[in-house]
Parts: sequence; structure tokens; C-alpha cells
Amino acid sequence: MFLKNCFRIILLALTACICFSCDKILPEQKENKEIVVPDISIQGKSYEKTGFIYVNGGTVKGKETFATDTIPVFMVENGNEESCHVLQKSTFEPKTTTIVQSFLLGKYEVTQEFYEDVLNTAADSETGINPAPSYFVYDISENERQNLRPVERVSWFDTVYFCNRLSRLQNLDCVYEMSLIDVNSETHSIESAIVRADLSKNGYRLPTEVEWEYACRGGNPKSDEWLYTYSGSNEMDSVAWHCTEGNYNIPTDTGDVTRIGKTHEVGLKSPNSLGFYDMTGNVQEWCHTDEEGNAVARGGSWYRVEGEGTVNFRAVLEKQTVNIGCGFRLCRVPYQDEF
Repeated sequence: MFLKNCFRIILLALTACICFSCDKILPEQKENKEIVVPDISIQGKSYEKTGFIYVNGGTVKGKETFATDTIPVFMVENGNEESCHVLQKSTFEPKTTTIVQSFLLGKYEVTQEFYEDVLNTAADSETGINPAPSYFVYDISENERQNLRPVERVSWFDTVYFCNRLSRLQNLDCVYEMSLIDVNSETHSIESAIVRADLSKNGYRLPTEVEWEYACRGGNPKSDEWLYTYSGSNEMDSVAWHCTEGNYNIPTDTGDVTRIGKTHEVGLKSPNSLGFYDMTGNVQEWCHTDEEGNAVARGGSWYRVEGEGTVNFRAVLEKQTVNIGCGFRLCRVPYQDEF
């Protein structure tokens, strides 16, 4: 009897310890912890605002979060303003279930300095591609740094070419295989190429639309933030550089003034809960191709008004498109045993 009672006491004690441990461990396991990867260093030079955030994947059950609507907007391509139509539609469509794998995504949009140095550092730099394509190299706002403004006027082809360059510099496997590259002699931007991608490789690449929107919405479908209009807020001013209704002009290469605005140093507005900056403002961001092979730009930009900068703002563009409101941020899968 004594032995039986001792056994029961020990069993109860062990059960209590296990329960106590579960209370301590399980919340940490379920918590969506983001790990910030240090800024990138190339040949001994460290670049500010090039760090990454590790985003835990998850399962997303699509629901009607925003109305699907096609709206007329303006874009600036090769210095000329043209009208186009974009689709406001969530990647996570109603009645669908999407499994998002964990990934690394840049905290910031790629900056002018970083873009230029990567293209100039690689051994095969004599390609005719302009390493400094940005229109906004003037009129910097007070207390901002020119080199940390986002790069723009880059085609989709330019961005994947950049990703390969950076991957080689970091001794990573290139995600993209590019051939028959043709550079426009006027814009000095890649206007055509055959591109094949292997997203399982550990090199740098563009985020998929699923990854981009998952991060933009905060990475937690059960949170209030998931339903915010903009990345990290329902108020655009706090998280995005954008154009206001009454201030609707921009400068173009042709000298025409149709809206007023400009890019700003990345990372000056408030981030979303995961720590990502400028996902719905400053410049739109190229993403990996959709299922039909189209190039897509997500998020708002400095010349978009509020209705054009939502988390589900989606523009399908030609891959050779070059405009002063479109840049990109980097993505990659974690290295083996990195986390």
C-alpha cells in the first residue's frame, strides 16, 4: 500500500511538471517569432538597411477580406504617364487553403547604393545594364540619405539579374537561369530574356505573391492586422509614402509635370508588426511571376493615392516595364541549418 501511494505521488508530480513545462514551451513554439538577419556585407563593406526577417510559414484559409475590383490608375513608364488597370484582389482567395512555407524577406526595399554596388562589383559587369537607373537622384528631403532611397526604373528582368549577381557574391546557388539577354540601348535596362527559376535554391530572388502578401498582412491570419487596409495600419499616412488627392502631380523624363511627389529613404515610416517597412508605399515592388507567367507589382508607391495602396493592390505589367514608381525587395529560403 505504501509503495502504491508513493507511486501515485511520483506520478502526480511528474504530471504536474509536464503540464508546467507545456505551459512554458507551447506558447513559445506557437508564437510567430521573427529573427532579424544582419545587414549584408560585400567584400568587407556592410550595407545599411539590407537585413532580412525570418517569417514563420502557416496555413491560410482564404476568406473575403476585400472586395475584388478592377480600377483605372496611372503609371509612369519610361518617363511617360499612361493609364492602366489593376486588380484589387487578395492572393488568398475565398474557399481556398494555402500553405505558406517559412521564408526570409528583406526588411526594406533595395536601395540605390546597394543596387549599384552589386552590379559594379560582379566580374561580368560589362553588360550595358545601367547600375544607377533611378530617376530620383535629386531633391532629397531634409535629414534623409540619398544612397538609401529605393532603386526604381528597373525592369522585372533587371531585378532577377540583380538577384543572381548578389547570389554569386554570397556564394549561394542562383535561383534564376537567364539566357538570350537583350539590353535596351536607350534605357540600358534588360528588355527581354529567357528566364527559368528554381525557387528551392538558396540564392536571392523575388518573393512570390503569396509570400509578399503574407508578410504584408503581418503573417497571422487570426490577428486584426490581417484585415488592415495597409501594411501595419488602417491609416496610410503612418506607414506609407504616397500622394494625396489634392497634390496630384509628378515629374517625368519628358519634363511634363502631372503629379508632385518623390521617393524617400527606406524605413522611415512605421513598420508592420513583423518589422517590414514600406510595403504599401514609397515604390511598388516586383514579385515572382504568377501562375500564368505574368510579372506582377504589389503595393502602393509615392505617386499612388490611398485607394491605390492597399495590401491587395496588384498590377500586372510587362516584364520589360521601367517606371519611376516600381522597385523591389529581396527574398530567399533559409540556408540549411540556418535557424
